[in-house]
Order: sequence, then structure tokens, then C-alpha cells
Amino acid sequence: MPTPSRYYSSTAAKTTLSSSVDSSSASILLAAPSGLPSQYPFTLILEKDSANEEIVTVTGLVGSSYSVTRGVDGSTAK
Repeated sequence: MPTPSRYYSSTAAKTTLSSSVDSSSASILLAAPSGLPSQYPFTLILEKDSANEEIVTVTGLVGSSYSVTRGVDGSTAK
């Protein structure tokens, strides 16, 4: 069976960032990462439906920080 280009979850819970992120950050720390996929890559939307909305691709987990590719799908790293 081929590997999908992105994994997904229908049970991911809304959460917040536990630390600030600047436009050059390559990782994020989530307050309560519940229901997220355990395989990579998958997509997250930060600050959804706001002027600061950004789409990121999560490429892995290092400790409790998620490694991300910023500014995906035409969004801008905020």
C-alpha cells in the first residue's frame, strides 16, 4: 500500500500554542496535542480565521516540540 502524501485525524481537538513563535521558528509547542496523527506529515492551521492565519506542515516530533514547515499553501510565516 503506498504512503499517503499527508496523514489526517478526524478527532484532533482545538488547542493553543504553549510558547510564542516568531516567523523564523521551525518548531512549535502545543498546549494540549490531543487526537493528532501519530504519523507524518500532517497539516495544522494556526490562528484559524484570523488575520494571523498560517498553514504549517508538521514533519515530526522532537521531544514535545513539533517540527514544522512554515507558510504552506500560500500562507505567510507570521
